[in-house]
Amino acid sequence: MRRRAFRTPLLLGAAGALIIAACGGDDDDDAATTDAPAAVTDAPVATEAPVATEAPATDAPVATEAPGSEAPDATPGTEATGTEATTATTGGAGAGVSAEEWQGIVEAANAEGRVTVYSVMLPNQNEALEAGFEATYPEIDMEVVRITGGDMEARLDAEKQTNAEGADVGAHINYQWIVNAAEAGDLVEMIGPDARGPDWEGTPWNVDGLYQYSAFQVLGIGCNTGMIETCPTSYEEVLDPQYDGMIGAVEPGHQVLMDFWVFLEEQLGEAGMEELRDLSPVFYASAVPAQQGLAAGEIAVTTYATAQLQDDAAAGAPVEFTIPTPAWSPPILSYIVGWAKHPNAAQLVLDYMATRDGQTAITINGASALDGIEGTLADIDDLEPLDVVGNTAEWAAPLQDEWRNFFGR
Repeated sequence: MRRRAFRTPLLLGAAGALIIAACGGDDDDDAATTDAPAAVTDAPVATEAPVATEAPATDAPVATEAPGSEAPDATPGTEATGTEATTATTGGAGAGVSAEEWQGIVEAANAEGRVTVYSVMLPNQNEALEAGFEATYPEIDMEVVRITGGDMEARLDAEKQTNAEGADVGAHINYQWIVNAAEAGDLVEMIGPDARGPDWEGTPWNVDGLYQYSAFQVLGIGCNTGMIETCPTSYEEVLDPQYDGMIGAVEPGHQVLMDFWVFLEEQLGEAGMEELRDLSPVFYASAVPAQQGLAAGEIAVTTYATAQLQDDAAAGAPVEFTIPTPAWSPPILSYIVGWAKHPNAAQLVLDYMATRDGQTAITINGASALDGIEGTLADIDDLEPLDVVGNTAEWAAPLQDEWRNFFGR
């Protein structure tokens, strides 16, 4: 995946190419989502739990015993109450397990009976994930907890330190945390037949079996249909002088949003960025207030909109969502934490997300790594995915300074 070079109009004649990324405020995940109410629960408060012990690695990774607990033996093909056979270890290499071993994991997951996912995805994605997974595995209760911004990292770090019960699976866009966790050996290798199957194995969308590009969120253009007769379908069309003082924009308060501004500069060029600046855009801290302002008529158009506008329009809001080509995409990365209390059920979640049914459920607001998934908004070939490895605070900090100087913020 390519790394963007950013040369702002402010730095005329500057030759340095920089990779995007920067740490920012607490709205990290509004880069891909909005704060619309979700049909999920609030994140549980961390409580102390017995200290986890690391299970010994074996040749073939299969059913996992939850940290700090014991479970009786079970053999594949019987109604399991848990298995001890061999272990899915953190940071392993190997791709998948045998059908017999996978059946043992399914039985152990049924015995665990529940699984918790911390997700930044939009409410309709979370609801579809929960419904589809529970239909596939009716003996397992899935709880999806929607968490945005820096709260995601804070909760995960606290649960790791205290060994408290909480997330088994993460699905979000706090990229630096995920990449660091993978390097530190804090993520468990996926071993399911679909997660490590030919559609994913050996592609850029399955990284060493440790995290998966589960969905590609699509960011587009939003407009107020009561103020604009025809909604712009490209960023160039947003530069129409009739929108002077009526264009909404989101400040690059963190690395994900800084990547969007680099992408936008690539689309508009230096002259286009100067035109945008001269049209006196109205700045918002994140997608949430920008879209609220759009619906309220504070602005007529916004360069940064999420698919939530489609649901808002269906509910009667005077808004429309259009997707330019190319569209910018912050991918949702999913993984299993090394301290999961329901590790076998977590394996089933990652495997389900890799299936065509799972992709149909969670890619409804964007695109899928798989071809031919129904209900997606765009083809992955029409997207510019963010470079998750290059999206760091160190890279983005100077770019944020350039942006503030350029826009006088």
